[in-house]
Amino acid sequence: MVNNDPSQSLKLFGISTKSDDVHCTWFDMEDVAPGENTSFQVVHLGKSIGRVEASLTLSTSFGDLSYQVYANSVLSAMRARPLSTGRGASGG
Repeated sequence: MVNNDPSQSLKLFGISTKSDDVHCTWFDMEDVAPGENTSFQVVHLGKSIGRVEASLTLSTSFGDLSYQVYANSVLSAMRARPLSTGRGASGG
């Protein structure tokens, strides 16, 4: 995420999604100075087979930003299944 505003810092408050198929890490920085950037990761958990589509909402001082993410899960040749079963908040 890049702060293109020439005079104001961008404050990042949180990331949310209603999808059980993705998890987001927290931002590298919570305050992004003008012209600076930060990043976060979206992890596909692979809980269902096939195409997955999820909406992410990033809450910022500039308002809420929505992002669509897509992934594809295929059956494991070893018939392995994901071990993740819980949900947790990512941000505070």
